Amino acid sequence: MRLGDWPGWESLGVKDIPAEEAEQLYADEDSRFMEVEGARVHYKDEGVSDGPPLVMFHGTFASLHTWDGWVRELADRYRLIRLDLPSFGLTGPLREGQFSVPRMVRLVDEFAGRLGLASFHLAGSSLGGYFAWRYAAERPERVERLVLVDAAGYPMKLPPILKFIATPVLGEGYRYFSPRFLVKANIKQVYADGGKVEEPVVDRYHRLMLREGNRRSLMENLPRLSKFDDHPYVKSVQSPTLVMWGEEDSWVPPEIARKFMRDLPDARLVTYPGVGHVPMEEIPRQSAADVDEFLSAVAAQSAEKEA
Repeated sequence: MRLGDWPGWESLGVKDIPAEEAEQLYADEDSRFMEVEGARVHYKDEGVSDGPPLVMFHGTFASLHTWDGWVRELADRYRLIRLDLPSFGLTGPLREGQFSVPRMVRLVDEFAGRLGLASFHLAGSSLGGYFAWRYAAERPERVERLVLVDAAGYPMKLPPILKFIATPVLGEGYRYFSPRFLVKANIKQVYADGGKVEEPVVDRYHRLMLREGNRRSLMENLPRLSKFDDHPYVKSVQSPTLVMWGEEDSWVPPEIARKFMRDLPDARLVTYPGVGHVPMEEIPRQSAADVDEFLSAVAAQSAEKEA
């Protein structure tokens, strides 16, 4: 049975969407795929080819599309590389084994190497922020500057939907019943202004969640990845870091930002009143401008040294 042959099944989320059909819906002329570390990674490499490279990791339930606004704002100055992390988007799950920090480090090493990136700026949102700072701690020579957007990294109370998925036995229900109305409700939670949530965005979040293997993989990996008991490694991050936070974030509360600022050796903080968990989606122009100011300081410093 193909997508659309069963009225209502997609809205209820009672079965997966085949990978090929998900790609027909959400891959475009800029989409690329790379076989790396047991995954067929979906990514985009855009902007100025010889500009400063910025690699971007999205958060839970999201995809590389979460950075669309930043790409619009920054594409004339940076080489922008964004990917769907394993278990999400069009990348889907790893073919075998668990998704872990060591495996993510290996994946990024190979991915960046094959794109010719000896070093780069790195940004991560939510769970992607957790992977970003862990990678920066493990590979300080490769990460020039780090941007953490409402990033995970310290033990915290999980949002209800994630707590449900991470609960043994109960979480099994997520694999077989993930209705669109619940997805919409959760997106409205991560936006401070729910009126900004557009229906095509809800459709995309929901359909990519239903991409075959994604729900199973998240359910299997989330209990381990959501402990954040490795937060002492934050102190090992050497890269200058911009910590960005929506003051109305109900998923990863602002108190986590204060912990990052306490432990990061070299960091500055910018917060956004009236903004939720995903500033790059809710206020793309303002948040991109702050990132540009932070990253452009590297070029300014280099020019001063040459002078």
